[in-house]
Amino acid sequence: MQEYIMFYCQDVNKGGLWDKPGKGRDIYHTSYALAGLSLSQEAAGIINDTTMERVNPIFNVTAKAHARAAEWFK
Repeated sequence: MQEYIMFYCQDVNKGGLWDKPGKGRDIYHTSYALAGLSLSQEAAGIINDTTMERVNPIFNVTAKAHARAAEWFK
């Protein structure tokens, strides 16, 4: 999954990610591709030097942001 995202889903000229080659990049797919990259690194280890911050898979925010929100809403 990491290789697919890093090699096939990036718009290296303009930035952003898409869900499959040939499709346009947008905020929605960039957000979910980055979350998928983070979760795959946590599950399988890191395949390159780019380490993503850990993501809460339910809320699709960083684990740190989720912990801060949970504390604030107590």
